[in-house]
Amino acid sequence: MAGTENNAGNNVASNNENAGTTGNNTGSEVANNAGNTSNSEVSNNAGNTENNGTATTEETNNDKFAYVNYTKNVNTDFGEYVVVTFKYGTIDDYKVLVDGVDVTSNMSKVDDDGHVVKWLSSVSNPSALQIVKKSDNDTQDITLAGGERKNITKTDVKAPKYVLSNGPITKFDYYLETFDNAGKVRKNASKTTFTLQSKKVDSAAAAVPSQYYIPVTEIDNVGTGSIKIKLQLENEEQEKWFEGLNNIKLLNEDHNIINSKPYIQ
Repeated sequence: MAGTENNAGNNVASNNENAGTTGNNTGSEVANNAGNTSNSEVSNNAGNTENNGTATTEETNNDKFAYVNYTKNVNTDFGEYVVVTFKYGTIDDYKVLVDGVDVTSNMSKVDDDGHVVKWLSSVSNPSALQIVKKSDNDTQDITLAGGERKNITKTDVKAPKYVLSNGPITKFDYYLETFDNAGKVRKNASKTTFTLQSKKVDSAAAAVPSQYYIPVTEIDNVGTGSIKIKLQLENEEQEKWFEGLNNIKLLNEDHNIINSKPYIQ
């Protein structure tokens, strides 16, 4: 019996030792795996951060002077245009070369100021475009169709003066005339560009003075008194508007005239 107890004790001690060894192994494996996972995550995050920084830098460099996504070849029914959309400044600040040929003087404005310009191409699918800043000769290169450079021998291609088409049209569009600001039938457009960044001023509003001063005025309930209005006239249209004034009528809350002798001095 004593031998059996001793064996049992030895077996228990042996089992405890094995359990301790197993526990140590398990703890070591978990720690190592956790360390590997942490290192892998840190490494991946660092890689992602580095890649994002690179992408941002590349995008900034790409849009150096002009927006790459809005500078491209544009096909129409009567020709192919190279369109440039500047991020900073206008066409007056740069030279534009298409496949190594300077086409700046033959570019036309799309908006009033020249933030967006176009060139009617004399070749199909130009390969690349280069923008040169006039102040310091710094450059930006933009790929258009890619491939080999085209041989451009002519830069002053003219767009067709008229475009003929055939199709149904409503009576409203056929008979209705359009009129210009002077009230005359419009035959030709006054301009073919549009306002992109500057605020458009209505010509009718510009003819009315916007700068004025009215001193403190006292008028009784029957309209006795005088009002002085000082206007700042800035152009001929406003002077004509002022000369056309001949009287001022004062109204009460019911919109009835309360001054018996309406006049203006």
